Amino acid sequence: MPLTIILGTGQCGLPAVVDVLNRQPDCRFTFNDVPLMPWQRPGFPLLAERLNRWSNARTARCCGDAATSYLPYVAELVDIVPDARIVCLKNKDMHCNFRRAGKQRADERDF
Repeated sequence: MPLTIILGTGQCGLPAVVDVLNRQPDCRFTFNDVPLMPWQRPGFPLLAERLNRWSNARTARCCGDAATSYLPYVAELVDIVPDARIVCLKNKDMHCNFRRAGKQRADERDF
């Protein structure tokens, strides 16, 4: 099973999701694995090193990490591990902004 990365905004339930997943057979998820990824995005080598470490140390069939610090790195995650599952949670009171073709718009759809 591919690596799963769970990311989300503040107060979206990341710790609860990790707790539920870790109660499942053959699942091993961490929450905010250290060191946390920096927001300024100079951490591409750090991200690649982290993903390689997880791949080499994988003992459970379903594993991954959950953290808000992965939000700026989604494109890099897909480049490094194309078959990774990426789950994004959001706080029900927040609105997500997407930038497409140079235009910004608010998208209020639930994911």
